[in-house]
Amino acid sequence: VKPNSSLAYIKSHHVLTVEQLVEGMLLPSGNDAAMAIATSVGAIMDPSSDDPYGVFIDAMNAKAEELGLGALFANPHGLDFGAWGADMHASARDVAIMLAYAMENETFREVDGCGEDSIIVTGADGKKRTVSFHPWNRILGEEGNIGGKTGTTYVSGKCFAGTFLRDGEEVYVVVLGCPEDDDRFN
Repeated sequence: VKPNSSLAYIKSHHVLTVEQLVEGMLLPSGNDAAMAIATSVGAIMDPSSDDPYGVFIDAMNAKAEELGLGALFANPHGLDFGAWGADMHASARDVAIMLAYAMENETFREVDGCGEDSIIVTGADGKKRTVSFHPWNRILGEEGNIGGKTGTTYVSGKCFAGTFLRDGEEVYVVVLGCPEDDDRFN
């Protein structure tokens, strides 16, 4: 993952849990955390595969089909430049359905709505280090927002998918293609 993309600053020698990786993926939009999840979970899904990353991407596409989405994934983070450029897509409807599905998971829900957080990772030297995360969701807690995920790519622009409480019901909002960061939150 390119250094100029959003990172959680997870290093290959760090020892951490999948939940910590989810925090790194959701809060600072850590593309490195998404890659670590794909590779690690793919290896668990099919220990005999020599391509755990591909196993995970195939599982993402199978889940999209199961949910009735038109989405197609080629990587776990959605980047669309350089080596990451591929035939992949998701509509605003697809993203809203994915967010609603993810919000059914209590761990996702808790992490997505927690705001700033930090995790303790163990380095190759055995020393514990604190990695702090600042979420990109600048409207968390405002106007009923209980969670959300930002994203930015060359093709889709600046985007936001958020969960809001309105009259006791959850409402999912998806904003795609914004030219400026403020636009996706306005």
